[in-house]
Amino acid sequence: MEQQSDNHYGERENEERGGGDEEKEEEFRILGHPMWLKRRRRDCDSSCSLSSSTKLDRLSIDAGLEARLHAVRLWGNQSLQVADLDLFEIMEKEKQTQYKGIELIVSENFVCKAVMEALGSHLTNKYSEGMPGARYYGGNQFIDEIETLCCERALSAFDLHSQNWGVNVQPYSGTSANFAVYTALLLPGDRIMGLDAPCGGNTSHGGLVVSWKHRFHIQLHEGLRTDTVTVNASDAVAAVSVAAIVHSLESPAFSLLGLGLDPDPSIPRQLMEQQSDNHYGERENEERGGGDEEKEEEFRILGHPMWLKRRRRDCDSSCSLSSSTKLDRLSIDAGLEARRHAVRLWGNQSLQVADLDLFEIMEKEKQRQYKGIELIVSENFVCKAVMEALGSHLTNKYSEGMPGARYYGGNQFIDEIETLCCERAMSAFDLHSQNWGVNVQPYSGTSANFAVYTALLLPGDRIMGLDAPCGGNTSHGYYTPNGRRVSGASIFFESLPYKMNPQTGYIDYDKLEEWALDFRPKILICGGSSYPREWDYARFRQIADKCGSVLMCDMAQISGLVAAKECANPFEFCDIVTSTTHKSLQGPRGGIIFFRRGSKLRKRGMPLNQGDASVRYDLEEKMDFAVFPALQGGPYNNHIAAFAITLKQVASPEYRAYIQQVKKNAQALASALLRRNCRLVTGGTDNHLLLWDLRTLGLTGKNFEKICELCHITLKKAAIFDENGTFRPGGIRIGK
Repeated sequence: MEQQSDNHYGERENEERGGGDEEKEEEFRILGHPMWLKRRRRDCDSSCSLSSSTKLDRLSIDAGLEARLHAVRLWGNQSLQVADLDLFEIMEKEKQTQYKGIELIVSENFVCKAVMEALGSHLTNKYSEGMPGARYYGGNQFIDEIETLCCERALSAFDLHSQNWGVNVQPYSGTSANFAVYTALLLPGDRIMGLDAPCGGNTSHGGLVVSWKHRFHIQLHEGLRTDTVTVNASDAVAAVSVAAIVHSLESPAFSLLGLGLDPDPSIPRQLMEQQSDNHYGERENEERGGGDEEKEEEFRILGHPMWLKRRRRDCDSSCSLSSSTKLDRLSIDAGLEARRHAVRLWGNQSLQVADLDLFEIMEKEKQRQYKGIELIVSENFVCKAVMEALGSHLTNKYSEGMPGARYYGGNQFIDEIETLCCERAMSAFDLHSQNWGVNVQPYSGTSANFAVYTALLLPGDRIMGLDAPCGGNTSHGYYTPNGRRVSGASIFFESLPYKMNPQTGYIDYDKLEEWALDFRPKILICGGSSYPREWDYARFRQIADKCGSVLMCDMAQISGLVAAKECANPFEFCDIVTSTTHKSLQGPRGGIIFFRRGSKLRKRGMPLNQGDASVRYDLEEKMDFAVFPALQGGPYNNHIAAFAITLKQVASPEYRAYIQQVKKNAQALASALLRRNCRLVTGGTDNHLLLWDLRTLGLTGKNFEKICELCHITLKKAAIFDENGTFRPGGIRIGK
C-alpha cells in the first residue's frame, strides 16, 4: 500500500513542557475499547524518529544488508509480467481462450471483477484458525467482521433465519463441506445413502467402482451404498475466498445469473480489453462474385492450426460476419436488454463500487498489516505478482484430474501451468524426477497430510507424530488430556504422540524409539509447528527402519529454510515430505506433497540413494489418487500459478539472503530475551522461530497476545508442555 500519514490512526499531538519535546499520543482500539500509547518526539526537525523512554539495544548491521533489503523489496513489488514472463504468457493464452469461447461448464462460471479483486488482495496474508471471536491467532478483528458479514449474507441469500439455521463458510470446497458433515455426524462404519454417481450423483456422496473404493470415505464406513469421512474441512479460514463469497451473495444481479436470464453468452469484459480480430491470425481473401469477402479465422487446438471460414459483405465496415445459412432468431422479451446491461455493469464494477461495506473492512485490515510488526510465521507477506495471479481469470477454470488426464475440457494451458509449477517445486529443493515426484494440488497442509494417510493407511492403522503441546501439529494425531480426538488423524486412525523432554525441551529420541518399537506405527512423522531446533532425520530413519514404518516429514514451518539450505535436509532420509506453500516460502495458502520414486532404502540409517534397485517405491499413483478423487475436487488453478511464481523466487539468490537474515533476526531476538532472564524453550533457536515460556512471569499466552496487539505486534499464543501433559497456552511463538 501507499505510505499513509500517521494521523490516519487517530494520533493526537500535544506540546509538552520543557526541552522542546513534543509528546505524541497514538490511539489503538482493542475489543472495541480505545487505548493510547504515549511516545516522546524531539521537535528538532521533521525527520526525527520516535524514541522510547528506555534505550533500545542496537543490532550490528553488516555492510551488505541494505543492498539485500533493496533486492528483496524490488522483488516483492514487481508485476507478474516482470517477475515471471513465462507464466504470464501462458496465463494470457488462457485468458484469450476464455474470452473467445462459449463456456458451457457450470463449474467454470465467470466471477466478477470485484471478486477477482478480493481474491488478489492483502487478505491472503492473514491466518485465522478458529471461528469469529475464538481464533487461535491474534490480530483477527477485521477478519472476524468479514466472516460474520459473509455468514449473514449467506443466510439472507437463501431467505434463512438465524433462529432456525446456522452456517459455516470456511470449507475449501463442496467436497470438503460434505466430508465435514460426515465427520461431524458419523463414526467409522456408519451408513449413508446418496444418488449413484453414474445416475447423476456426486462421488463425494459415496461411490464404488469395480474392485476399487473410489473415495477414501468409502474405506471408513460400511453402508448400504457407500460412505464417507475426512477432516478435510479448513484448518484455517481462507479469508480471501470468504471475502469473495461475501461480495457475490450481496450482488443485486446474482439472481439474474442464477436463473440464466441471459441466453446469449456475453463477452467477459472483466477478463481483458477488447482485442482486434487480427490478434488471432485471421486471413482475409477477396472471393468471386457478389462483392462478398471471405474471412478465414485461425484457431489452435493441441498445438495444431485450424481455420473457420465465414463470408462477410463488403457493403460497409460495420457489417457483421454472416453464415451461409440463416440462423434461427430467438424471440427476446422487451426487458431482456435492460437485465443484460445490469448484469454486465455488476460484473465489471470495482470492489469499492460494488461492495463498499466489505471494501472498508478490507481497508482497515490493510492498515493493520501496514502498521504492525508481523511475528506469525503463517502470515508472511506474499509479493505483488502472487496477488496478481490469485486475482486472475484462472479462478474461472475447473480442472479435476492431473495434467494430461483431466475430467473437463479446455485445460491445455492449465496443464502447462501445473507442469511448470511441479518442475519448479522439484528444482527449488534440488530434487530429480527419477527419485522424487510431487503433487501441488492439496488445498492446505492439513489436506496434504490427510492425503498421505489416505494413500497408505486403512481405518484404524497407526501413526506417530510429535504431541501438539510439545510443538507438533494437530494433523499428526492429537488427543486432549481427557482423551478427546480433535483431528481427523486421531479420529480415523490410531495415534500415539511422542513427547519432548520436559527439562530440556528437546525431543526425547530414546523414549521415542522405545515407544515406536512397542506401538509399531505404519507412518512415523517428523516435523511440527513450534519446535525451534534441528530435526535428527538420520535418527528418525533408524527408528522407522526398526519398526517397519514409512518415514514422513511435515516441513511446513521450515520449508523455506530447507530450500535455502539453511537447515538440515529431510529429503535425504524421508520417504514422503509434505509442506504448506505459505509460511517461510512466502507463497499463497495451500499444500504440497513430495513422494519417493525409484529404489527403496534397504540399509538402516543410510541415505535413500543407497537402496536396493530391485525393491521400488509405488507411491505416485496412491498419492495422486488420494488427492483426487479420494479427498478433493478440482484444484485452485489461480493458487497453483501463484505458487509457481513463489517457487521461481525461492530459487533466487535474493531469497537465500532473505532467509539468512530471518535466521539472524531470530537469533538476535533470542539473545536479547535471554539477557533479560526470559525463559525460552530449549534455550534458543536453530531456525526462524522461538518459543517463549511466560509461566515464570505469571502471564498466559492469551493475555500477552492481546497486550502485544496494543503495540501493533501480532504473534501467536502457544502451548507449553509440562510434566502433567496438560495443554495450556502458557507461552507465545515468535517467528517470521
